[in-house]
Amino acid sequence: MQLRQEQLNQHLISNKLAPIYLVSGAEPLLIEESCDAIIKAAAAKDFSERNYLVADKSFNWQELLTTANNLSLFSTKTLIQLRIPNAKPGTTGSKTLQEYAKKLPTDKILLIVTDKLDAAAQKSKWFKALEKAGVFLPIWPIDRSRLPNWLALRLQQEGLKTDTNSLNLLADYVEGNLLAAKQEIEKLRLLYGETTLTTTQITQAISDNARFSIFDLADSALQSNKKKSLRILHSLQSEKTEPILIVWVLAKELRSLAKMAYTKQEQNSAIEQILQQYHVWPMRKPIIKHALQTHKYSTIMNLLKRCALLDRIIKGAAAGNIWNELEQLCLSL
Repeated sequence: MQLRQEQLNQHLISNKLAPIYLVSGAEPLLIEESCDAIIKAAAAKDFSERNYLVADKSFNWQELLTTANNLSLFSTKTLIQLRIPNAKPGTTGSKTLQEYAKKLPTDKILLIVTDKLDAAAQKSKWFKALEKAGVFLPIWPIDRSRLPNWLALRLQQEGLKTDTNSLNLLADYVEGNLLAAKQEIEKLRLLYGETTLTTTQITQAISDNARFSIFDLADSALQSNKKKSLRILHSLQSEKTEPILIVWVLAKELRSLAKMAYTKQEQNSAIEQILQQYHVWPMRKPIIKHALQTHKYSTIMNLLKRCALLDRIIKGAAAGNIWNELEQLCLSL
């Protein structure tokens, strides 16, 4: 069974606890809070003993089965927390997880935490066995459009509130870093107590904790968001991100976009049909659709030529300031 994160608390309150919980994602704060909620609910059901296992390269998967089959000296029920860092249990791990799912111990709950599971992992036998036997909880990042509402709820939980403009300001500061958002809200609570915050108070209290990836830059550029694209690029520059990595990601996106634009041009296909044909993920469809509506095939090919020039600049084979050129590339895209 699959649950959304916002459904978890209601599930833990109203339902019998599942024998297995698989929590997966790339947002540390939301993963930690989800796991804490499961652990707290398990403790309330007398799962008072906890074992923590990490499936690193040296992990012996037999240890999981041994722990599952061990009888407690004090007849207590146990929560086993298993961390799979790379979300890839391997052949032995896959077989062990399937075996565990077939023979569920009645006095154990297995809480598995992994990095984000890709489409291939979600088609694997071990994943399907775990999802069938328990609960799969994928943790999605809070994107910019949803962030102000998320912040408003968090502020409310601390006895704070503010106006829409201030929420957007706070969102700009902490975008891409929910842990920083939590810390800043706690700081605001300590500084001002329960109150209605002004923009001035928020500006004085917080620092810029926005953290972006190269992929955020690509998405922002594809959506024609010039202001945000430059902000992300400057953030990457200040973090000393290698320009070659930025060029690689942008070129990769452009090559994929060029194939779709060529199909659209030659076959006169509808954009929705093209997105389906090239297996674009649902969450990225609005981004790619906008880019295909904005740029012709010939424009995309010219941008790819610009990427080739930037590659030569990085390697010293052509003259130019790489960060200035990256700015121009992002603005053109």
